[in-house]
Amino acid sequence: MKHKQTKTCTYTEITAITCDICRRATSGEVWTNSDKIYGAGKTQVFLEIGEYLPDCSNGELIEFDICPDCFRDKLMPVLQALGAKPTISEWDR
Repeated sequence: MKHKQTKTCTYTEITAITCDICRRATSGEVWTNSDKIYGAGKTQVFLEIGEYLPDCSNGELIEFDICPDCFRDKLMPVLQALGAKPTISEWDR
């Protein structure tokens, strides 16, 4: 005989992201802007440092939430001025 019990699961959901530079906000996890060349955008700027072992890992995650406009217009020029060259590839999902 199987005994069943209904359980409630609590989780955290990202409902908006605010750009750390211009303070523009999303309504969800994806940046959208109908008057730009992209319909939706996702940016990731983070540093993850720590210990990676076969059975456990721990560390620190430092991240910035930056909209595609600020990434392209403000962050990329600074990185390129420092000599960094972006890796550009196409994606299709």
